[in-house]
This record gives sequence, structure tokens and C-alpha cells, in this order.
Amino acid sequence: EVLFRGWAQSFLVKQVGALAGILLASLLFMGFHLIGAPLSPLAMLNLFLGGILFGLFAWRSGGIIAPFAAHFAWNVTEDVGLGLVPNPGVGGFGAIIDYDLVGRSLWGGSAEGLNASLGTSLVLVALCLPLVWRSKPIGSGAHGQHQPDPAAV
Repeated sequence: EVLFRGWAQSFLVKQVGALAGILLASLLFMGFHLIGAPLSPLAMLNLFLGGILFGLFAWRSGGIIAPFAAHFAWNVTEDVGLGLVPNPGVGGFGAIIDYDLVGRSLWGGSAEGLNASLGTSLVLVALCLPLVWRSKPIGSGAHGQHQPDPAAV
């Protein structure tokens, strides 16, 4: 979050505005995840949408604590809370509950699990919408760049 929201997004928002800055930082976030392994198109979309969600948290709050907390909560819930990474199986940290997603890969029944699930896409869009259309800012926005006009994002 320090790299993508604290540095890249802050810089990009100053250069090209809130909407383009958040989208470009989200593309960088998605691209960074490609370093580890090739991903399905749906997993790439979900990483991009996750980047937008975390970017909106940063933009609305004016800092990186909110996106850091959201990113941390997402990963801990998926990995340690539900045991969904990798799917099937439990990651290196163990899990409180070990769910194995089965069924159609479109809904998470693949090795990529929720990362490549259409359900995850829908949840991420639903989480982003209130942050986009919120009439009053949570904070002054990242480095004073916030414009309260919802059409700007």
C-alpha cells in the first residue's frame, strides 16, 4: 500500500487527476501481481478491481491507513479465516476454517479460488460503488486532490 497508494497513486493523482490516477495505480497493482505467476483474465480483473477499491479508500481518507487495513482484512479473511488460499488447501499460516471451493471455475472452483471468481468481481464492484458516489468526502483526499464531484471518479 505504501508503494501503490502512498507513492504511485499520490503522484498520479497530482499529474492526471483522481479518476485516471486511481485507475493507473490499480493497473500497476494488477501488473505487480503478475510477477508471481500467470493469472487468468478474471483474476487479473479482480486484482484491478481490488486496486480500485484500495485506491478509493486512499483517495477518500487522504492516507494509506484505510487501504492498508482493507487490504490486510481481505487477505487475512481469505487466507487465515477461510483457508481459501491455495484452493484447495491451507496456506503457510494455517486457517481457522478450511473451505475448499468446488464447482465451476467461474465461481471459484479452480486453483485460483476466489481470486478468479465472478462472485469476487461482484463483491468488489459493490464495495467500490458507495465510495464513488459518496456525496461528502471522508477526508480531504490524497494530498488535497479530492474533488467532491462524484462524476470525477
